[in-house]
Order: sequence, then C-alpha cells, then structure tokens
Amino acid sequence: MHTPPMPPPDNRRTKSPLLIAAGVGLLVVLGLAMMLLRGGRNFARTSEDVGGLAELASIQSQLQPLDACRIEYGARRGGRQVFGSSDSVKVFSCAESSEVVGVDVPVERRTEGVTFDMARQSRAEPWEVLVDKDRVALPALKGALEQLAPLILEQYPPVLLRQREQREAYDRELKARKDAQQAREQGARDSYPR
Repeated sequence: MHTPPMPPPDNRRTKSPLLIAAGVGLLVVLGLAMMLLRGGRNFARTSEDVGGLAELASIQSQLQPLDACRIEYGARRGGRQVFGSSDSVKVFSCAESSEVVGVDVPVERRTEGVTFDMARQSRAEPWEVLVDKDRVALPALKGALEQLAPLILEQYPPVLLRQREQREAYDRELKARKDAQQAREQGARDSYPR
C-alpha cells in the first residue's frame, strides 16, 4: 500500500495575513505621524500678520536689533496636544535655527490666552507678528508684547552668548580629543618598521 506524497504547504496563504497586518500597522503609524505633525501647525494656518500696525511700532523698534528671527509665546492646541506655554518665551537665533533660548516669564507678567509668533528672515527685516485675530484682542496682544519685550531684551542676549561659548568650548575639546586620537594612532603605526 502506497500513499501518495503530501503536497508542500502553500506558503502564500500563511504570508497573506502577515502582509495585511503589516500594511494595516504601517497605515496606523503613518496616520498618527500625520496627526502629530499637523497638530502644531494649526496655529500657523489660522494666524494673520499684524506686525505693520501702528500700535505695535514701538515694540518693533525695541526688538529690531535683536539677533533673533523667531519668537513664540503662548499655548496653542494641535488636536489633543498643547504646544508652548505662557511661562516662557522661545527665542530662535537668526544664525542657526537650533539656537533656542527659553526666556522665563515671571508669574506677574504672564498673559493667559495670548498666543503669538513673531518671525522674520533676517535682522534687517521688520517682524511679522502672527496672531489669531479671532482669539486674541489687539489690546491683549499689545499688553503682552509690552510685558515681554524688556524680558527678552534682558535675558536672551547673555544666554545666547553663553550657549555659543559653551558650544565653542565643546567643539575645541572635541577637536583636541580627535587630534590626540589621530596622534596616538599615527604613533602606533610609526612604531613598526617599514
């Protein structure tokens, strides 16, 4: 009695559920990533530039010489997440966008409900003051800027300078270590006869 050999299992059937699960997982991850990335930009989509208003001219002139190209203040919603806060102002350098200084705002100077961004391409340009006009009244915006401008002017330059000095010291130390490592390796190579 001879039984016919069993056919090999069909691998296509066992791989299908795995591929479907992987595809669904990838779509979920991509969807979540898009929600998170879009969340912080909701403010930018609903804001308008009011930097040219005469009421803000004195603040423009105070902040004009500052070595900064972006200032962010206030909490903004992005879906279920909240970005920013009223207890500090983020100030970004013109030289390098990774140079960010958080300026602490004392409790008595905090303004709840006021959210704005200030932006420009270079120090020579005037500031765009981006605000959601449906949520922030001009007197509240002006008051917040008048409260925050002196703090920014006082705290930002020395902290930025200290950060730059620390980065330069780190870069020097890193270069010295690399040079020493190269010298050790060269010395090791040169110790053998040629």
